[in-house]
Amino acid sequence: MLYFNAHDDIVEFTLPGPEYADAWETVIDTAGKSADSEPLKATATVPITAKAIIVLRAYTAPETEPDHSVAASLSATRVHPNDEIGTGGT
Repeated sequence: MLYFNAHDDIVEFTLPGPEYADAWETVIDTAGKSADSEPLKATATVPITAKAIIVLRAYTAPETEPDHSVAASLSATRVHPNDEIGTGGT
């Protein structure tokens, strides 16, 4: 989605409703104000700096990948001191 503000003052725009996306993330902000910002909820009001353009895209939360590193594997198989391994107990 593109928002253009050709005005000399800040202009506020309202994002589309949840039927289009639950949240939006800023991809480009020529004023640099929204860089690395949190996603914006649907129907939120967005102030856009004078003579600026912002590009938004529908936000989807990143999927969490399982950690397949060697360190994670070793941590998962580590024997804790309170474990009763090899005690020969009954």
